[in-house]
Amino acid sequence: GNSIYEFEVYGTMIQTGMTNQYDDLSFSVYPNPVTGNTISILLYGNWKEEDAVLSITDISGQVVYSEMIHIQCAVAEEFIIETGNLLKPGMYIISIRSKTASRQTRMAVVTGNNH
Repeated sequence: GNSIYEFEVYGTMIQTGMTNQYDDLSFSVYPNPVTGNTISILLYGNWKEEDAVLSITDISGQVVYSEMIHIQCAVAEEFIIETGNLLKPGMYIISIRSKTASRQTRMAVVTGNNH
């Protein structure tokens, strides 16, 4: 088996659609790295009340999880994902996309969730 814990990319910068995770609309994932079957996602900032798509994409770009969520106008809001056998060890991108905002962050899974 192979594991990738860190990598660097060199070349010309291109627009990826990923935004600065430190702006006024953000979210965090914990635990990160993921070691069990539950992921908590905490939204904070000035999100608008609206529906959004929460998705998890593997490093090859394959969507492995997607669900519609409703964001409240709260200062902080938590969503829980039960992953079951969904995620294998590796790197993932978690995205939250609504009509007015799109934010992404990285997540690592360090142990298989297929106990």
